[in-house]
Amino acid sequence: LPEKIVEHIHRISGKSVFISRETHESSTLNRWLSNLGFTIENKSLIDLKKLTIKFLPKTDWIFFSSKHAVEFFFMQKPDIGNAKIGCIGKSTSQKIRELGLKADFIGQSTDTKLVGKQFSARVGLGTVLFPVARESMRTIQWQFPKQQNVIDMPIYAALKVPHIVAEGTEILVFTSPSNAESYLDKNIISPNQKIIAMGEATQKSLLKAKIKESQISMPYTYDDLGLLRAILNVL
Repeated sequence: LPEKIVEHIHRISGKSVFISRETHESSTLNRWLSNLGFTIENKSLIDLKKLTIKFLPKTDWIFFSSKHAVEFFFMQKPDIGNAKIGCIGKSTSQKIRELGLKADFIGQSTDTKLVGKQFSARVGLGTVLFPVARESMRTIQWQFPKQQNVIDMPIYAALKVPHIVAEGTEILVFTSPSNAESYLDKNIISPNQKIIAMGEATQKSLLKAKIKESQISMPYTYDDLGLLRAILNVL
């Protein structure tokens, strides 16, 4: 066993990874990867722009599918009344907690469709407001049998900021569909590169761009530990 561990460490040492988010958002993951000998490039390939709330409908629930949605919604100081709050997962619920609020529903799976079905069952015949990115794929919303109970509110837009990434980078980690699309504006993905897609929507956008499914892996969890495991598993 010790020989196998040493062999694995030798195999990963000197590998390069690109992560489509800024360094301050990946500090723990970067430290772990650096200690293992990885070369890391952090760069968000999108710029997020606030969209102003013109009218806030009253609904039974408000659902957030990202930390960005939480930020851009609550920075406008909306009066949410007695609406319950739902969110996609732990990191989004943490962002909600930081604002002194509590999520009444927190998704427990990286399978977005499953989270959508579970949330739909929890809501029942209630109405839900979804503060979303303008480019949202609506994966959660589509799980509701009564679409008239679902209200989308674009709260921010993801503007592409393409950037040329070193050609020999062995592992690419895409944190959103917009980041993946922005990457492909200035770079090509070669057949020997390994890709980690955060979320089904990100995977879907890569498949749409004709990237082979066998090249794409998805983490079991979206925290730093989940990403580290995903990176090590593709080697």
